[in-house]
Amino acid sequence: MTEKFQWMQEQYNELSEAVSQPEIIADTARWQRLLKEHAQLEPAVQAWQRYQQLLTQQTEAEEMLNDPELAPMAQTELHELTRRRADMEQELRLLLLPKDPNDERNVVMEIRAGAGGEEACLARIFCACIPAMPSGTGIAWKWCRSTKRSWAA
Repeated sequence: MTEKFQWMQEQYNELSEAVSQPEIIADTARWQRLLKEHAQLEPAVQAWQRYQQLLTQQTEAEEMLNDPELAPMAQTELHELTRRRADMEQELRLLLLPKDPNDERNVVMEIRAGAGGEEACLARIFCACIPAMPSGTGIAWKWCRSTKRSWAA
C-alpha cells in the first residue's frame, strides 16, 4: 500500500509541475488530459498526506509517554490517534480500488405508470413517490438531478 501511494505522490508532483509549463498549456488537449489526471490523483494524495501527518503525531505521542507529567495526556491522545489511524487506513484502502469507467457518465431514467386496472393505480402512486427517493442518496453522492416532464395527449 505504501509503495502505491508513494508512486501516486510522485505522479501528482510531476503533474503539478507539468501543468504549469507554457509549452504544455499551449497544447490544450494535452493540458486538459493532464489536469484531469491531476484532479483524479488529488483526493488520494491528500488522504495519504493526512495519514503521514497522523503517523507523525502518533510517534510524537508515543515519545511523550516517557515523560511522567505528560503520560496521561499522551495516553489519551494516543488512543484517539490509534482510532483515527484505523479509519484513515480504511479510507486509503477504498481509494486504492479501481475507478469504474462509467462513474463520469450521465444517466437518463424514464419511469412511466401503466394504463388501466388496479396495478396502474399502484404504479401511479409509486411513480409519484419516485422523485423524492434518490434525493437523499443523490445529495450524499453529489448527483445532479433535473426533472423533465412530458404530458401525453
